[in-house]
Amino acid sequence: NYERVIIAGRSFAGTYIPVLPRFKKEIQELAVFYPVVESKSQGTMEEETNELFLASMREDGYHHLYRGILDHMWVDHLENRDDLSPMDNIDHLENARMFIGHGMKDTIVSYRKSEIYYDLLLKRFPNKARDFLLALYSQGDHGPSTAIPATMDFLNWIDSIK
Repeated sequence: NYERVIIAGRSFAGTYIPVLPRFKKEIQELAVFYPVVESKSQGTMEEETNELFLASMREDGYHHLYRGILDHMWVDHLENRDDLSPMDNIDHLENARMFIGHGMKDTIVSYRKSEIYYDLLLKRFPNKARDFLLALYSQGDHGPSTAIPATMDFLNWIDSIK
């Protein structure tokens, strides 16, 4: 019964936000901050590898928060064997508006992947360039130094394009 639903996620959660319109077309306003848009190549651009990510899940106790994260199906997911990679689901964003915020000092997920993803969006939807925005933060990392200004920028942007 909501007039407007805006969904945002960061890092690992930001992986799934761009895939939501595939399953629910009414979801149209999205924001992702330093997202993992293509986990199969994670670790190829001076960033954390999937192995390091899973090790931190195991050692830092995050596996209690992310139930089942150490199961084999997650390895398949990180290798993009389940068709849930944002890169593989761009076509489902035809009616969406999306803000991508990424810090240029991020060593967990390279901002260059967000650039690649953004370029693919513009290539796929050349007449919808105003519905997609990539904001790079020169001093931003994989945390609040990006998330805080990106959230503010997203909320200002999403209201400006209604």
